[in-house]
Amino acid sequence: MIYVKLSPYESYTKWESWQPDSGRTDEACAFVDRNQRWGDATCLLEKYFFCQTDEKGSAKFKYIKMSMKWREAQLYCRTLYTDLASVTDDTENTALTNIISANNGLDAWIGLSKNLWLWSDQTNVSWSSLTWESGQPNNVNGNEECACAGTEGQMADDACSTLRAFYCKTPEVKKQLVRVAVKSSGYLDESAVMKAIEKKMNQILSDQGMNNIIWRVQPDGKIFHQTNNTEKTSTACEEH
Repeated sequence: MIYVKLSPYESYTKWESWQPDSGRTDEACAFVDRNQRWGDATCLLEKYFFCQTDEKGSAKFKYIKMSMKWREAQLYCRTLYTDLASVTDDTENTALTNIISANNGLDAWIGLSKNLWLWSDQTNVSWSSLTWESGQPNNVNGNEECACAGTEGQMADDACSTLRAFYCKTPEVKKQLVRVAVKSSGYLDESAVMKAIEKKMNQILSDQGMNNIIWRVQPDGKIFHQTNNTEKTSTACEEH
């Protein structure tokens, strides 16, 4: 997992007194309201937004009156302008809020965000499935960007440089057991029969997205067993 603190605008902020609400882990994107204060919200909300241009002064910001999610707004600004707006002082912040008021708006996205916790393979986190230790995550000294799990299954954040034992993820494997009966009136060439079965099964498996056959060896070390009616049977295991 990775957690990144709000940046790179730490030298100037204008948060509302109760913002950012760090307890709401899904609120990762920032907006400016008409009262010159900032708040955080889920990036999936659709809002108007400010793009940043290469111009100076009052032309530095472009107010986009189209409702978009934060990531969509970011892509829009990066495509047509420079990026979402970076607000560096009170003058710029006031300029944005004056534009919002002049257009009878309430708030608009700006270019401030934090990265949510993600699994190492970049998949999203289901927060209801995680149990944090009391007071965690707390990102002590802004340097605890990785997670660890204790013996009780509760999690805590820690510096990624900390040496710990770790778990690896293995791919899921789908298995299906197939029993095969082979009839023969005379000598049975087991090797030839196995090759013929494998060829046919591979044709079937390829259509189902599976591609590997493993023969099951019986406790006596054999694969085929002869029955009283001269039938011989074998078992095979199909895998992804």
